[in-house]
Amino acid sequence: MRKYLLSVVWLWLSLGAFVASAQRPTHSPYFFNGFKQALLIGKEAQYSAKVNYDLVTNHWFFIDSADRNLVKELYPEGLSLIKIEGKTFLMSERALVEIIQANPYLCVEYDAMTKNAPKSTSYGGETQTAAVDSYSNLIGATLSGGQQLSNKIVTEIDKVYELKVGKKTKRFSNTKEFIKLFDKEKRAEVEAYIEQNPTDFTNIKNVVELVNHYFKK
Repeated sequence: MRKYLLSVVWLWLSLGAFVASAQRPTHSPYFFNGFKQALLIGKEAQYSAKVNYDLVTNHWFFIDSADRNLVKELYPEGLSLIKIEGKTFLMSERALVEIIQANPYLCVEYDAMTKNAPKSTSYGGETQTAAVDSYSNLIGATLSGGQQLSNKIVTEIDKVYELKVGKKTKRFSNTKEFIKLFDKEKRAEVEAYIEQNPTDFTNIKNVVELVNHYFKK
């Protein structure tokens, strides 16, 4: 009986460990869950392709239309905007930047916090296999053009907002930084407003409402 009970306890603990492991979030370096059909816009041309953004290397990648088993880096020459599922992204070389609205002009920059991947963990991403919509092993893989992929994983994504006020571009990511956008005489009023109307700066919709309250013409 004792051996039976010990076996049951051991099985329960093993199952619990398995479930806990299965529930751990994956740390894919890609921003989108799979490659998305996108419209790529430049000064002289527009064309479509399946793309995704690597938050670790800060590069766009696309699936080669001639060979769907190949994933290649998307170079910015001649491109300015990428439209994906109703969202518009700038072809920026420093980070993933999404345009939120035109009046007032507001965009958000997605900054990834990373760490080295455990040796047993795969680098989530699209590989040179037929399964281009699933994530699998890319550690040590080299894409077209000879670029070596990083073995880092994304642990967190911070949002930094850019707002154009007149001819100036101002950046903020939290309440304190937003209040500093204003002259000293007005900051107490803005602080009081936010205390009465709390803003979650990780929520883009909340930030848009706050920005429009003060800056929309």
